[in-house]
Amino acid sequence: MTTEILVYEKNKQLWTTSLEVAARFGKKHKNVIRRIEQTVNDCPEGFSRLNFEPRTYFDERGKEQPMYLLSRGGFSLIAMGFTGPEAIKWKVKFIAAFDLMERRIIELSRQAEKRAALDWQQARQEGKASRRTLAAVLADFVSYARRQGSRFPDSYFINVTRMVYRTFFSLSPEVERTLHHAIRDHLDARQLQDLATVEDRLALEIDDHMAQGQPYKTTFVEAKAFVSELARVFKPSPVLPPSMGAGLLLSGKPGRSRAAAQLSLWESRIGHA
Repeated sequence: MTTEILVYEKNKQLWTTSLEVAARFGKKHKNVIRRIEQTVNDCPEGFSRLNFEPRTYFDERGKEQPMYLLSRGGFSLIAMGFTGPEAIKWKVKFIAAFDLMERRIIELSRQAEKRAALDWQQARQEGKASRRTLAAVLADFVSYARRQGSRFPDSYFINVTRMVYRTFFSLSPEVERTLHHAIRDHLDARQLQDLATVEDRLALEIDDHMAQGQPYKTTFVEAKAFVSELARVFKPSPVLPPSMGAGLLLSGKPGRSRAAAQLSLWESRIGHA
């Protein structure tokens, strides 16, 4: 029999199985199931629900049979009654398997966060370049609106910027106020990349309208329609303020990435000699 101990990660918790416990401790599986069910009945409902999950499996004859998933705490309770030198050896191996899996999950999570941080930093830098390009075009557009008689031409610089955020990300004024002037710091790498593409294309669109001599008001209206169409194509994820969600980017520092948040090693196997 292999000495590899099976430990799973599911829903941010580590598990082993009643089949694994029966095999390692030399017990009949039906007896392990009986012990688990007695323990479930004796424990508070909340503890049982969090530490024992009923499941089924198909045996070698293809017949569906009951089994349980056991958390670290659930395993500890069940294994507490197993005695003898061999049982102690396997208790130690199970504990080591849980510990090793936990360390691996933490390390993989850290690696994912580092990759997400690098992706975010790269996207942020690329976004700054796109923003500078659009800012230069907007400066020209302010002069363009002034020459056409606009009473408040300078307002178009901030109005176009807000229009992009509100239209592309369906950003409400309330959320915009919550984020103040640090909206980009609350975007993930993908959102920053999409925004950079939108700003690059919008700069070309506005520049083209000015070259054609279009009225400044028409240019603004069509710019908004252009961004709305890009939003329909890109389907960007919504921007959430800190109080509404996790995985946000605060003060320019990457938060936990979606990949890290969803990290799961279900079906990963840990071997011990």
